[in-house]
Amino acid sequence: MKVIVLLILFASCGLTKQNERNNNTDENSVVSLAFNIRKEKQDAKSVIELIKQIQSPGTIKNQNENVSYSGNYLSIYTYKNKKLTDSMTIEHPLYKHLEYVGANNAFAVKDTVVTKEEFFIRLQIQGRSNEIKIFETLKNKPKREELISLKL
Repeated sequence: MKVIVLLILFASCGLTKQNERNNNTDENSVVSLAFNIRKEKQDAKSVIELIKQIQSPGTIKNQNENVSYSGNYLSIYTYKNKKLTDSMTIEHPLYKHLEYVGANNAFAVKDTVVTKEEFFIRLQIQGRSNEIKIFETLKNKPKREELISLKL
């Protein structure tokens, strides 16, 4: 009888430790997200669709980026339990700022808008209860607009 009680006790301790490992919500993860973004009409809000999501354990090294934006950009916010944990800004994938050498070897700049594009972001998250929101800011519109909200 004592042997059976000891077996049950050891088995339950083993399950408890395994559940603790599975429920560890503070593990660092890197989430890679691929999106399609498109604009139906010139003045319409952009539409974003998630193509693929990959989550793997790890951390992203700090990257100091000194990037200037032309006024059209996407802001990505990461939340955990409805609290903002991180943010990043990327150049808007639909608005291209091209620099090239033109006629007479003169430097030239051209801004163009494409109707459809794919883009990719990597985010550092902790735990499972995370959400991201992507906002669009355009220099010709006074208000930024939320394009998508995703549970990770």
